[in-house]
Amino acid sequence: MTRWRGLSGVFATLLLLPSPAPAGEFCAALEAFIAQAEPFADATQCATALGETGPSPYCFWRYELRAPEAQRAFDMLLSQIQTCVGAKGPAADQDVNHPDTYTAHLFQTDQANLSLSLKDKSSLGETLIFLRASPRAE
Repeated sequence: MTRWRGLSGVFATLLLLPSPAPAGEFCAALEAFIAQAEPFADATQCATALGETGPSPYCFWRYELRAPEAQRAFDMLLSQIQTCVGAKGPAADQDVNHPDTYTAHLFQTDQANLSLSLKDKSSLGETLIFLRASPRAE
């Protein structure tokens, strides 16, 4: 597993203030996340999983079920990623672990495929935001 440190100020700004973190700061933080150098420290949990194309860092944030702040955080994160890597990708139809509702967007960079998803899980009483970076297949 990769050691997770840093980026708390950037993500705290992203989630807690009415305006997003400056684009340059967030894009640098996203690049560090993709490179598995730095996670988003304000996430509930971050780790690295072994995917089909290699090590894939991921982070998730946990909220109360259908909490308005979860949707706001997801929308802001989606907007920031779009600023860094271009227009949002299509909603994804991926295998998921039985959420009640599921929204996902895919993005491609030169280094990785990014997946950002919002999942409501009433059985857990939680709404989760997941951000995952998978290395691009060569």
